[in-house]
Formats: sequence, structure tokens, C-alpha cells
Amino acid sequence: MPKFIVVDDFKFNGAVRRSGSVLSIVEDDLKNEIAKGKHPKSKKYLSGLLNHCTPVDAEAEMILFGNISEKRKSEDIEAETTARMNEIYVEMDAMGAAYDRRWKIARLENELLKAKKIHGV
Repeated sequence: MPKFIVVDDFKFNGAVRRSGSVLSIVEDDLKNEIAKGKHPKSKKYLSGLLNHCTPVDAEAEMILFGNISEKRKSEDIEAETTARMNEIYVEMDAMGAAYDRRWKIARLENELLKAKKIHGV
């Protein structure tokens, strides 16, 4: 049975599901919730289950996203970005260049190029 963790309180199958609780659902019911589709403008699921819960186990992710989970893809991209940002911080520290940890990756890379030009690296 696919399992979900409830993120926001919501009503499902006649009962209120509280945030933080784990919700197990039959695979056929999950497929029915997916079949409700998405809103044409907001692209959010029309199902309360899918709007207020996140999958916990591999079975739920497999049904929702297929073989490769979109969630896992975004986590991988985020991890790569964080690693690259840490490399830039080390390079900037080695040159003695100023930076701000609030900057996103694009600005950090741009400032790194500027610092390399200024410091002749």
C-alpha cells in the first residue's frame, strides 16, 4: 500500500487527516485520485490527497512519477548547485574576494569571474 505523509490538515474519505500523520491508501484509490487530473491554470491536482500529502515510500513515488521521481531529480539538481556554490565560496575566500551567501548560483559565478579578472587569476 502506498504511503503518504500529511503536510496540511485536510478532509479525506470522511475523516480529517492531521499534518504529520502517515496515510496509507489502496493503489486503486490512489490511481483514482490521480485520474481526477489537474486544474488547467494552476496546474495543481484536483485531489485533496495529492495537494496536501507527499509520498513517503518508493511505491507511492513510482505510481505518481514513474521510474524516476521528479522530486529526486530536483533534489539531485539542488545538491549539485549547493556543491558548486561551496566550491565558489572556497575560490572566493582563497582570492580574498567579497561575496554574500544570499546570492544565487548565477550571481556567484558572475562575481567569481569578476574577481578572477581583478586578481589576475
